[in-house]
Amino acid sequence: MEKTINFSVIIPLFNKENYIEKTLKSVLVQTCTNFEVIIVNDGSTDNSYETVKKINDDRIKIFSKKNEGVSIARNYGIEKAKNEYLSFIDADDFWSPTYLESISKLIQLYPNAGIYSTTYFIVNKYTNDVNINTKNNICQVEETILIHDYCKALVKEEIIPLWTGAICTKRSIIIESGLFPPGVKRG
Repeated sequence: MEKTINFSVIIPLFNKENYIEKTLKSVLVQTCTNFEVIIVNDGSTDNSYETVKKINDDRIKIFSKKNEGVSIARNYGIEKAKNEYLSFIDADDFWSPTYLESISKLIQLYPNAGIYSTTYFIVNKYTNDVNINTKNNICQVEETILIHDYCKALVKEEIIPLWTGAICTKRSIIIESGLFPPGVKRG
């Protein structure tokens, strides 16, 4: 019997009024519906906050704070999150409707793993060309892989680096690791 996985989706928001509505809608249409959305308005100076406030869904929780960068905004979201599994998406990224369902299946298969990830697509905003991450392309080949030493696999170029918007982790793992380092914008 599969257990129900509850997610906290954390979205750091800084001046993304042109994207946040589409991002949020991609989260709200997930086939897996057991989630809360934590939006951390990191001192936006455009209409990002007002755009989010217009979307009426009980799963959305909005917090505002002064601008301190994406890492601190994510950490703030982690602090406010109520669920064991944390997923992250930037305010200008989008998820497939089955993203959380795919992550839930991975959690069922590998309950002792520390981080779960799916493949991701990178879209060039100028040309709309789509590049697919093929080295750890779990969804395309419909199989899963278990990486025992991520850093070693990364150095050997066996995999492409994980993308924050394509990972999920247990709250205890990310807290134990020291959270997102302030000042770091990637990784």
